[in-house]
Amino acid sequence: TAIVVAFEITHNFYIILPIMLATVISTLVAQSLSPTSMYTMKLVKRGIKIRRGAPEHATDVMETTTVGEAMNTEVETVPLTMPLFHLMEKFDQSHRHGFPVVDEAGELAGVVSIKDLDAAIAAGELSGRTVAEIATTDVLVAYPYEPMGAALQRLGVREISRLPVVKEEGSRQL
Repeated sequence: TAIVVAFEITHNFYIILPIMLATVISTLVAQSLSPTSMYTMKLVKRGIKIRRGAPEHATDVMETTTVGEAMNTEVETVPLTMPLFHLMEKFDQSHRHGFPVVDEAGELAGVVSIKDLDAAIAAGELSGRTVAEIATTDVLVAYPYEPMGAALQRLGVREISRLPVVKEEGSRQL
């Protein structure tokens, strides 16, 4: 990029070779001083090893990162008994597109999305209706110990954008 920009600014093709040489030298010096780039530094700080070189030696970040390392731990939930008017307010205030739905015991009972609410609004009367009537109860989940790649495959199965993370297999505890 620096080479092209320098040529565009100067319109002097004699500057290309010295700029290329300076760019190569500066890249080699930067790599010897810091083995990580600014793009991989956060991953290395989290303990994810990034190897340079041929693809067969490269690390697949989605297989080495667990769902537990990547998940959002500050999860807002809604109860099954929440009236749809309150759900509408919650969507307006949070700017989220969906929430996990929990039962009286605080365990996952389903998910509700803004699309579910829009469909309920289009269908008619909201008064007296609750989240339980519009929530999706057949929910795919992720587990904190599984690799991100497995969770991403599950997202693609149903073309959804989020997966609730439950404690362990067979559990409904978020």
